[in-house]
Amino acid sequence: MNIETKKLSRAWSAFINDQRPYAATTIQFNREPISYGRVRSGNARDVALAKRRVSEVVLRLEKLFFNTEHVGYRVAADDRFEAFCVVEKVGVHPHVHIGWFLPEQRRKAPLCKIDERLRLCTILETFNRGHRPLEVRDKVLLNDTAKREVFQPSAVANWQALGWSVFSSSIEEQSWPSYMLKDFRDAEDFSDHSFFFSELRSLNQRTKPTRFYSIDPVTGHRSLNFDKPLVPKR
Repeated sequence: MNIETKKLSRAWSAFINDQRPYAATTIQFNREPISYGRVRSGNARDVALAKRRVSEVVLRLEKLFFNTEHVGYRVAADDRFEAFCVVEKVGVHPHVHIGWFLPEQRRKAPLCKIDERLRLCTILETFNRGHRPLEVRDKVLLNDTAKREVFQPSAVANWQALGWSVFSSSIEEQSWPSYMLKDFRDAEDFSDHSFFFSELRSLNQRTKPTRFYSIDPVTGHRSLNFDKPLVPKR
């Protein structure tokens, strides 16, 4: 890794840290019909397939979390799950590292901390396939967090049938961005192999405030109400 590449790597690491990721996930596809081709065209197919597979399971996660089949139409872009992802070992053993974070507008919301904790719990419950035990701090979090739904992993995906290995944990240190970038080579390859969830959404994604919300009687602030099922705005 030359000096310029090191500078780029540090810049990307700082950028990821600036997003304040709260959860980390690794997905290994294992039996997925990925080409494992060592030529560039084969690598591009692997990355495209990885993006598609990840976007499919994240959409199922959002349908579960927001209690609606019509996420793109009813939930604003800033309220949806967001993450920065890197596809590693393309052409050899493709897998995806995910750093989940809240968009800036969501982080400014008064209920941000509650929002973040509920999202973290949902990820911990559904994006794990038992090949590694949960971190102790995450077990404590799941046991102590009240007023939340308990989701079964199969509600998002049948990991066993897919043959995927999936592990998630909360992020309490700043080492995850560096870990995500450990196979960083050059700007062109990294750009090809990295993406945000938001890049994979339909062009018809809702940008206006979410149609389903509660209104704070004092401040007038609109927010999702996670204590009861979402209902249409009247």
